[in-house]
Amino acid sequence: MDDPVNGVDPMGLFRFGKRPLSFLPGSWHWIGSGGSTANKRNYELKHEQGFYEDGTGDNIGLGKDKMMRNEDISKYKLNETHFDDKLMREAEKSLDPGEYKLCKMGGQSNNCQDYADRLRDRYRFLRTAKKH
Repeated sequence: MDDPVNGVDPMGLFRFGKRPLSFLPGSWHWIGSGGSTANKRNYELKHEQGFYEDGTGDNIGLGKDKMMRNEDISKYKLNETHFDDKLMREAEKSLDPGEYKLCKMGGQSNNCQDYADRLRDRYRFLRTAKKH
């Protein structure tokens, strides 16, 4: 079954996780999660990354230097929602990450949290399309 120490799930269930931004102290900080305004508007001071838990060690997230693929899963607080690894790989391949933009000032942001939202949306679209 699920092995949280090694970040492996033989069932192949992808998960998103968050960690504090690197310039913040290592412990979890006061900024809320779940239903917080910062979370809903994608300006939490946290990095969001997705982890394939099929034993490959693959992970995906958007950063200022483009795609981040070498994050340490043990540094993240993982979300309890699971996604199918295979379908998430399809979603990732079909989604252009776009140019990184941290803040929404004067337009639209495209940060790690925005990318994760778009990845979840693409996953749901593909899952629905496969059902019909």
